Amino acid sequence: ITVGAVAAGADVGVTAVGPSAPVAIGSTFAYTLNVSNTGPSAASNVRLTDTLPEGTQFVSATTSAGTCQHANGTVVCNLGTLASGMAATIT
Repeated sequence: ITVGAVAAGADVGVTAVGPSAPVAIGSTFAYTLNVSNTGPSAASNVRLTDTLPEGTQFVSATTSAGTCQHANGTVVCNLGTLASGMAATIT
């Protein structure tokens, strides 16, 4: 995660949840990334970069805040400002 102008009290973190069972080669699967700010200050220009494992074929990414793009095996999500107590979910 890259965070731009961070107020002294911003506390940004990320959690990931994927399939609970092994995924067969060639199968489609989804995982969720949750980026949160436990504050007490806002974090601005929050950007998440996720490099996909070699051999993985990208299908799509949706986010609850900002935008996500994919290029060359890397997903980049520009999430904007996360106020204290706020989160963005990427699937």
